Amino acid sequence: MNGGRLIYWLSVTVLLLGATVVLVPERSRAQSLPELLRRQEQLRREAEESRKRLEQKKREANDLSGVISSIDGDISYTESQIANTESQIETTSEVINELHSQIEDSQGALDALNERLRVSYVTLYELSQTSTVEILLQADSLNEVVSQAQYLESIQDDLQKKISEANAIKADLEAKRQVAEDQKSELERLRDSLANSKLSLSRQRNQKSYLLQLTRGEQAEYEALLKKLEAQQEVLSQEIYEARRRSGGGESIYGGSGGYPWADEPNPYAVDPWLFYKRQCTSYAAWKFLAVHGQVFYNTRPGQGNAWNWPALARDQGYQTSSTPRANAVVSWGIGPNRPYGHVAWVTAVNPNGTINVTEYNWVIERGFSERHNVDPYRYGTATYIYP
Repeated sequence: MNGGRLIYWLSVTVLLLGATVVLVPERSRAQSLPELLRRQEQLRREAEESRKRLEQKKREANDLSGVISSIDGDISYTESQIANTESQIETTSEVINELHSQIEDSQGALDALNERLRVSYVTLYELSQTSTVEILLQADSLNEVVSQAQYLESIQDDLQKKISEANAIKADLEAKRQVAEDQKSELERLRDSLANSKLSLSRQRNQKSYLLQLTRGEQAEYEALLKKLEAQQEVLSQEIYEARRRSGGGESIYGGSGGYPWADEPNPYAVDPWLFYKRQCTSYAAWKFLAVHGQVFYNTRPGQGNAWNWPALARDQGYQTSSTPRANAVVSWGIGPNRPYGHVAWVTAVNPNGTINVTEYNWVIERGFSERHNVDPYRYGTATYIYP
């Protein structure tokens, strides 16, 4: 019995320990500044790739919208052509009906003329079959008989002429009707062809509309992803700047504005007159160089104008570089554990103990101004000082 209880309590103890392990969350390990910077660079690349894909989807959506608009124009034009063709078919049908009526009237007149001609032939025939004695007995004179025969022949000639004219008119009307019927048939074929074209255009439009719907769906996904990455970048940036503050050692940090003219620029990709991104350390240093020395510091190597490369940019423009600290100079540090692009700052003073006082942008405040005193320049690696 005692052994059973011992086994029972041991089992309970193991279960409790297991539950403790499950229920107590693991303490999150604070990331070092280099780790934060590597994560920041990874997020930057992911955001840039998402931004490129987003812009691509926007272009594709715009192109598809343009194609759909063009197809809509073609459909509208085709519909107007169909309506115009239908109107022509209707007009041609009316012409055919009118010609048919005229042909019937012409045929009726022709039949009447033929009947009159037949009657005249019968009369003339009967006259020819009557004996001369009977003719003389019925007529007042021989001249009357001759005149009657001549009159009948004259009527026949006139009727023959009118019949020929009526036949010509009828033939002309029938030819016109045939032309009209051919024209109607051609218009009907054109209408059918236009209807097929409209059907084809409608199918194309449906396909493009479906593709546009898919593209806009992908665009929305990239917009959501980019927003998420930017939010992560914002959080990470705050951690980086806070880590920089902690790693400052004996440095004193002050806020302020520094007089920089683009302190409120919202666009992180806006470029200053010297081809540096605004509200970055490079733009502030170039502005300060001009404000103090009245000389321009250009980005002479677009795409390679990062802070680490400023000594080369200085030599491109004939400015002096030195490893000796001096006030009213730009200090440039190379790439380091907490500086993936290097860093530049403006030296306001050189202290007796070898430290320097600097003003800068985007070091301890994201895209913002700060002032640091008692900065050990060698703490951040090799420092190069730039001045006219």
